[in-house]
Amino acid sequence: MKDNINSAFFALTDEDRLELYALMARTRALEESLIMNRRTISGPLLVAMGQEAVAAGSFLALHKAGILEESIKAPDHRIMFGATVAIDMLLQKGPSLTRDLFRNFFARATGGNLGRDGNQHWGAIDRRLMPFMCSDMSVNAMVAIGYAEELRRREWPGLLARKRPVGIVFFGDGAAQQGIVHEGMNWVAASNFAHSPEEIARLQKKWIDKITHETRVVRGAPMIFVINENSRACYTSPADEHGASELSKRACGYGNMVGVDVDGTDPEAVFRETWAAIIRAQNLQSTLIVAHSYRLSGHNADQTVYKEGALERREFFEVERIFGCADLGEFRAAVEKDPVHGLWKSTILERKIATREKLDGVLLYERRGMDALLQETLTELKITVMDDEKDRSIFPAFPRELFPDKTRPTKRMGYNKAFAWIVETLIREDERVVYFGEDVANAEGGVLALTKGVYGEFGPVRIFNTPISEEAIVATAAGRALAGGKPKCEFQFGGFWWDGARIFAHVIAPNWYSKKLKFGVTAVFPCGIVHKGSSGHFHEDWPERFLVPMRGIVVVAPATAYEVVGFMRTAHEYEGPVAVLLQISAASLSDFYAEVPEEPYGIPFGKANIVREGKDVTVITYGAACVAAAKNEAEKLSEEGISVEVIDLRTVWPYDEELILSSVAKTGRAVLMHEDYYRFGFGQMLLGDLNGHKFLEHVKTRDIKVLGASTPFIPTDPDLVWDRLPYERGREEGGSTRHRSRKLATAVRDLMKFS
Repeated sequence: MKDNINSAFFALTDEDRLELYALMARTRALEESLIMNRRTISGPLLVAMGQEAVAAGSFLALHKAGILEESIKAPDHRIMFGATVAIDMLLQKGPSLTRDLFRNFFARATGGNLGRDGNQHWGAIDRRLMPFMCSDMSVNAMVAIGYAEELRRREWPGLLARKRPVGIVFFGDGAAQQGIVHEGMNWVAASNFAHSPEEIARLQKKWIDKITHETRVVRGAPMIFVINENSRACYTSPADEHGASELSKRACGYGNMVGVDVDGTDPEAVFRETWAAIIRAQNLQSTLIVAHSYRLSGHNADQTVYKEGALERREFFEVERIFGCADLGEFRAAVEKDPVHGLWKSTILERKIATREKLDGVLLYERRGMDALLQETLTELKITVMDDEKDRSIFPAFPRELFPDKTRPTKRMGYNKAFAWIVETLIREDERVVYFGEDVANAEGGVLALTKGVYGEFGPVRIFNTPISEEAIVATAAGRALAGGKPKCEFQFGGFWWDGARIFAHVIAPNWYSKKLKFGVTAVFPCGIVHKGSSGHFHEDWPERFLVPMRGIVVVAPATAYEVVGFMRTAHEYEGPVAVLLQISAASLSDFYAEVPEEPYGIPFGKANIVREGKDVTVITYGAACVAAAKNEAEKLSEEGISVEVIDLRTVWPYDEELILSSVAKTGRAVLMHEDYYRFGFGQMLLGDLNGHKFLEHVKTRDIKVLGASTPFIPTDPDLVWDRLPYERGREEGGSTRHRSRKLATAVRDLMKFS
């Protein structure tokens, strides 16, 4: 797509051109220092000699625009070197990021990753340098989209257009072939869609700001995408990777995105294109820059075989072999365009901007400085097992319990009504809250009516529809949370979460433990049978057997309207990720109604609830339908003289070990009940974990029953659906629908044979 960016704004001075050389020289010196100390680095060393111009040109453009510090920067593992150097050199404030990057490579306890995650798996979110959180480079980049959306929403109002911070992300041509890149770029196209004047006029004034009137874009993602075209992967050629496609043309498929190609060894050319992209982003038009370069090193340092003595002479292009590069003639031709020793150095000399001696002096100065900084870092304490053991937490601190004021009014609410009410309440109370998902922004509140009435109150900035892109939904939610937002995202059906599972597993779950990152994301999973059943496995499945082993995600399953509100409030106050498993069929059934306080209250994580006390058998369960069925069946069993204690876990993970053990110590008999398959589900997982905590010492029965679904996958025929479940429901006198469980009654009676 063409635009009218004026190139007169791009003029660099000779001083700027020297600064570009200095940026690249320091970046090269950093890489060289690491290579020289390769044997003391644990794990791989991934360097990118020959590609320093991409970072230098991009970051100098951000700096000259006056938004380097304020913008979100998401480099891949190769651009991270240049990004770190640029922030240190250009801003000259705050602790040295280069030192902290060295700490990360050498497992220093003082580093941002506490010695736990090495090499370029590092960042500085407090400096708006997106941490490199997992080895899927495209994932880190897409998380930045959510961060940039929060910049537009909460920081742009009141700023001059030229002062608006943007998002810039980098990834290689290999990572560009991953599906999340399509999802991310498509997300930005949707976020940056310019509505007609008539459509804008129809929106309520309270919903939109001056920028929306100016751009006709309701939300907006001010993004710049940079593909670092490497010319080769480890061994895979561009032909095998993407059909040797012109990657910049892909921009044509994403709304108003502009696609450009640039010589990635020419920092001034990169500067010009980035400057133009910044202006576009500040007006909510995205850019795809494809920077063509050649990686003059192996995919990692161990794939380069140097000639004898080359490293001692710091002659890093004197190589015998580079794995993945079959043609050393091609390599030597590429060396001529190396931005540090070749192309850019020659350009400066030809323009008589500096002498060869001055440029050589710059590189020598940077080498000495970087070597000295590395040696200083090595004097710092390495992480030890004893130090590491001091904090191996996987969760941020849980919010304290917020008790309701019992003297204040309450409202009797159904399950879904309570959910819509608390979502509306949180949006009204906290400007940081947005709610989004597939088909949620309408009068009906989505296909399951979870947010009925909320859209009409707050409009398309605070509650909005998304593409069918679960991975992008989760990634952008993670980015919004890192930016200080409090996003709530909804999967249309819980089973759809799988397309976003990689973000939960690789980004959200592990990075409190690894990096102390705070992902305050609340993800809503509608689970279980839809209406009377028959929607099948992909709409009615439960996800806890996969979420819990990820370890770093709190998983809650509200059993009543009261718990829905209490857990959503606690999830909102929490600084970590929460998966809320809502029971679809609980929508408006009488078993799930409750009195809900109008004043704020919160239910603590990790604390189960005894919904019915007993002394003969303990039933450990969760999920609204199972809890209701267990409670109702326990009442019927009491007529037989059997006293059943029903524990609603409430928090599936981390579960309340103390309450479970104390209850089973009292009864000596236990049943685990859930809607998931009885084999290899959460019940067996929980039982296995409890066995490590002296659970069996309290049990006087031959076995512990796991009562769950009888088939591994969910059928659609209603008879098969209801036969597999551990409960049934029916109408009682008066017409109310009640949940019961004949299977539970049978299991309890069997356990009573043991004394």
